[in-house]
Amino acid sequence: MTNEMEQRVEPHNDYFSTQFLLNFAILGTHNITVESSVKDANGIVWKTGPRTTIFVKSLEDPYSQQIRLQQQQAQQPLQQQQQRNAYTRF
Repeated sequence: MTNEMEQRVEPHNDYFSTQFLLNFAILGTHNITVESSVKDANGIVWKTGPRTTIFVKSLEDPYSQQIRLQQQQAQQPLQQQQQRNAYTRF
């Protein structure tokens, strides 16, 4: 699965910077390719900038992990009760 994000920035004193917040729906290792280009006054894009690939590992944030664990603990008594009922039938 590939997602593309693009942002245009104006250079100041021959430098520019921007930021992206990436949201990963799937936990694990992901590779991210960052590329910069220049767009001239005629609207032509020149791929003159660097292109680099980085690898990141996305983890579950602590709040989501806490909610997931609470939900699992709430379901355990129900599952244990269902197992007891299943065993008593036999």
